[in-house]
Amino acid sequence: MMPTVFESPEFHKFRGYLNAIRDFSLSGNHEADFDVFSYDLSGSDLSPIEMLKVAYPEEQSESKKLVECSAHNMIDDVNQALIRSTWSFGDQSVSWDSTDYIIRYNLVGFWGHVKALIDYEGARIFKYDGEFKYTYVWWWFTYVIHDESRQRCVVFHGGSSD
Repeated sequence: MMPTVFESPEFHKFRGYLNAIRDFSLSGNHEADFDVFSYDLSGSDLSPIEMLKVAYPEEQSESKKLVECSAHNMIDDVNQALIRSTWSFGDQSVSWDSTDYIIRYNLVGFWGHVKALIDYEGARIFKYDGEFKYTYVWWWFTYVIHDESRQRCVVFHGGSSD
């Protein structure tokens, strides 16, 4: 049985937050892209790689490219990407003190939205290290967070090219 899309208020808030980060990080030399999918797994026994294929059916996802990782590794990887994304925004009048505040605020906000959507600290986390149809030159990440106890799965993706 296929999983059902789970679009809670938390999901919509997170998607809106990702759109805001994307818009904020746009500058003359690069563009960022983010996406999130949330599923109710009740009655479904799909593996994490199969969940990735549900989220991105046009991709040729390979199971050997899906690597289980810790919450700490995922947080570090995504934080580094978000820092790079907001680090070079276009407004040259912003001071470095303001930049540091903006970066920290983005990280706290990002993880607050993820935590509201799924308990990633109690879930299995998989990073996809394969190729996507999008060509990201600067950075990219794709994670599948699989919470078996709550029968929930979240797939989120971000990338940037210059």
